[in-house]
Amino acid sequence: MRDSEINRIIKKVIKEAPVDYGDYEERMHPRSQAKIEDPEGIYAKNRGFRQGVGDVERIAGNRFKEIVDYVKRYYGTDRNITDPQVKMSIQMAQMQAVRQAMQIEPAHREQLRDLAVEIAAKEEGWLPYAKSMEQAIEDGLVAKEEKQGGIEYQFDFINILTFLGEQRIDPNMFQMKPKEPKKLELPKNFSFDIDELTPEEERQLEIEKRHVINALIQGKGKRGQFAYQMFKSRLDAIDPRLYDLYNKIMGANDLMYFTDEDLIESLGGNAAGAAGKMDSDEDEDEYNRAFNEGFQEGFLKGAGFDG
Repeated sequence: MRDSEINRIIKKVIKEAPVDYGDYEERMHPRSQAKIEDPEGIYAKNRGFRQGVGDVERIAGNRFKEIVDYVKRYYGTDRNITDPQVKMSIQMAQMQAVRQAMQIEPAHREQLRDLAVEIAAKEEGWLPYAKSMEQAIEDGLVAKEEKQGGIEYQFDFINILTFLGEQRIDPNMFQMKPKEPKKLELPKNFSFDIDELTPEEERQLEIEKRHVINALIQGKGKRGQFAYQMFKSRLDAIDPRLYDLYNKIMGANDLMYFTDEDLIESLGGNAAGAAGKMDSDEDEDEYNRAFNEGFQEGFLKGAGFDG
């Protein structure tokens, strides 16, 4: 057998291999795993992923194992956390953590609001890491005032309007109306030679590039939900119980995306996230809208961050 044939078989096996759980007992929801392993998913077909669905499976599998380790650490267990009984106990403990956090937070509303905006601003590079929000306001780098029923933080080039219990957040406030999409059918003679690309082929590559950029932005946002861990001492100064409570809430919430497909779908989201299958840009815009609404109406409201 020629080397080229052997390499072709190896690549085929890699692309068709299922999610690798290694020596972990935990398993994703079957539908979540099926979406991740779908060779027709928008990222599996994306030319930016050289191994196609194999890359999607590897990234999702590694992330799932990270979440499992995280949840086990903060819930103090070494049992299989996707076992129905164990998962139920974790969900009950999460809801208890939510209730405790909601009882603690009102007494420290403005301190927590300042810290939350400070963390976000530092993550985006709007605020020097050496300055706290209190110092930034005192030094005139940031202005803070009541507006539209909430509190607005005014930076040099951007304003952040916040609501921490003042009123219910309408997710439509933050939605942009997409332009009418044009569905693109690839020509049968699709070529990857840059000198021979047609305008339609170039547009398709731009769409795939946008999908990758979206995935990076969404991934950064997801990781950013744990940015508070870099400010443990600040949270401890407000109330030493909050850090552990937030870790339990966020850890169990991440686990939900891979193991509670029915709940995610009922909220309008998709547990497989980046591995979901959309037939068009319009489907993707609708998915993002539905996911944002479902997430805000579901978890954020339950956690006491909204209304």
